[in-house]
Amino acid sequence: MKTYKTINGNPNYKAISHFINKLESVKESALREGFDIGEPRISCGTPHCVAGWYGVAILEEVKEYIINKEGKLRIYLGYVDALNVLTEIVGVDLTLWADKNSSLWGNDYGNSCFSDSEAYNYEGYLGVIRHWKEVRDRLKEIQQKDKKNGNNKPKNK
Repeated sequence: MKTYKTINGNPNYKAISHFINKLESVKESALREGFDIGEPRISCGTPHCVAGWYGVAILEEVKEYIINKEGKLRIYLGYVDALNVLTEIVGVDLTLWADKNSSLWGNDYGNSCFSDSEAYNYEGYLGVIRHWKEVRDRLKEIQQKDKKNGNNKPKNK
């Protein structure tokens, strides 16, 4: 599994591109009628939308991470599992990062970036991808500007 270094405390825009490509890879699943990515075990009742779509996209890659204590594959890849894998790949907890970086995230609701009830369906799925592309583009712009000015410092996690 490829991982990326953060740059000046932000996810590398290339990591976000990788994430978006994974999300786009499940378009057929998103179009299937009755495809439900709801997370019934989250106490607040929110869906696991972004992490859920990501979980569907990476299921084959992360089977080793989602084996239960009996050595059997769990029925689903849960919200926390997908979010943990995503955090490992991009090098930062995106929920905390989005909450602290509202200008890069694009709004003041970064702490709920993985809990949009509208993301259950296909239109919501497309909205998720659109938003992450905007985030990637903002990151790319500042990272390229920083690189040009000599301020682009990759850091290990």
